[in-house]
Amino acid sequence: MKRLFLVLCLVLLSKAASIPTSNVDGNRNNSVSTETQLTPTNVTTGKFGLFGGWATDGHVFSQPLFVPAVTTSGVVHDLLIVVTMNNSVYAFDANRPGATVWSNLAFASPYASYPVAEGGLYGSLGCLSTPVVDVANSKLYVVCDTSTPNWVIRQLDLTTGSTLLTATISGQVVGTGDVGQGDTTSGANLLFYPRFEFQRAGLALANNKVYVAFGALNDTRPWHGWVFAYNTSDLSQAGIWCSTPNGYGGGVWMSGGAPAVDGSGNIYVTTGNDGGYDGVTNFSDSTVKLSPTLSVLDWFTPSNNAAIDSVDADVSANRAMLIPSTNFAIVAGKDFNVYLIDTTCMGHLQGSSGCSLQTFKTNAMGTPGSETGSYGGAFMNNVLYLPTSAGSIYAFTFGGSTFTTTPLATQTNSYGNYGPAQMFGSINGASNGILWVETTATTSHTAVQQGTLRALNPTTLAEYWNSGTSGQDALGNMTKFAAPVVTNGRIYVSTQDSKIQSYGLLPSSVSRGLISLIGNITQR
Repeated sequence: MKRLFLVLCLVLLSKAASIPTSNVDGNRNNSVSTETQLTPTNVTTGKFGLFGGWATDGHVFSQPLFVPAVTTSGVVHDLLIVVTMNNSVYAFDANRPGATVWSNLAFASPYASYPVAEGGLYGSLGCLSTPVVDVANSKLYVVCDTSTPNWVIRQLDLTTGSTLLTATISGQVVGTGDVGQGDTTSGANLLFYPRFEFQRAGLALANNKVYVAFGALNDTRPWHGWVFAYNTSDLSQAGIWCSTPNGYGGGVWMSGGAPAVDGSGNIYVTTGNDGGYDGVTNFSDSTVKLSPTLSVLDWFTPSNNAAIDSVDADVSANRAMLIPSTNFAIVAGKDFNVYLIDTTCMGHLQGSSGCSLQTFKTNAMGTPGSETGSYGGAFMNNVLYLPTSAGSIYAFTFGGSTFTTTPLATQTNSYGNYGPAQMFGSINGASNGILWVETTATTSHTAVQQGTLRALNPTTLAEYWNSGTSGQDALGNMTKFAAPVVTNGRIYVSTQDSKIQSYGLLPSSVSRGLISLIGNITQR
């Protein structure tokens, strides 16, 4: 009877929230609403800390993915999926630090000859972006660079890690390209040039297709924004779109976030600076709605696009975030403007139509000052959280159709950081919310920095806990643009120390002890 009780407990505990894609799901809000174990009380009363970690063979720049209750070799595991810059893929046992379920190691030599100095931050360029899991079909999709260099998409078996299909990413669109800057053309067509493209954005899975977006490495010409679609059945190409076929720039990088996907399977991307905007073929500094096969359906472009273009204040510093159960998308870029866009009527060039739009400044003063816009963010319980590269965080409340433009809370210049701060929200319905924020002590665009994981009150932004309080909880070096991931009572954090760190309720607590006991019985 005791054994049956423990097995039943295991079944109940294994129903953890799945995080099979970058930023949790197609809304890309970086938050979960079903977290029952992590509460402010648990975090602040000594029950919480560093649980353990997993070593990898290279830097990790992607978000970890979490897929519960996967059967491999007859044993059920909660899998933690991790890719590295050494072109390796790992499936760790998410409940047992140090334990590997399977690995597919160094399946190709990564690219080492960067065209610019920023490569010193990244090391070899291999699997950079966050993968995506097709849970229903037990498949995993990763995109990695090779020494050629070529970007290659791979389909792996989720249960074994074996490679099932591969395809080298290539293609062409009608366009002149970046004339005089070394772009590659064939007749009237612009060809994809992998050496100057950076596959930073997370992968998206929808419509039985995988979507892969590209931007630039440190804006080194020639580059463009590209989005590719590949059929999951055979990795045949199902669509291609270029943001600036008759110019340059317009990268789709989104601080590592993935394209958003609405309920109809339409794809939303934000584009970066340079290249110009004409609303016909060139769509730099825009939010673009694409069909499942990547034709342009609609778009929004700020009226000051030329001004932000000239000072590198691009829109693509943020991914689009879709507000659940509405037609609204949130976009916020480097120039501090926040846009609430109606996805059924996006308005094209701002001010040229009667489409619904709210716009306001991120910071309370309404002017950038010494700060530099927003990279990344999170939306939880109808509150939008946005960081700035000067270490500030701003929170704004959504009222159903508009945001209250006076901040709910602010933390001004509290955290020096590069990236900047990366954040993830956890809450149980509407209670016990925590905003998890990863920060660094000093600002540097290209250097590796020591990171700190912080738990904040989502209403006041006051701090509950941070990993620097005790030497036992030290995070290590922060990964640029990879937010923590929270599920099932654990926080998983990528680092530039070739490891994943895990925080959670410690074994001394009653609930954590029960999980450890059941886990041991399962492994036997």
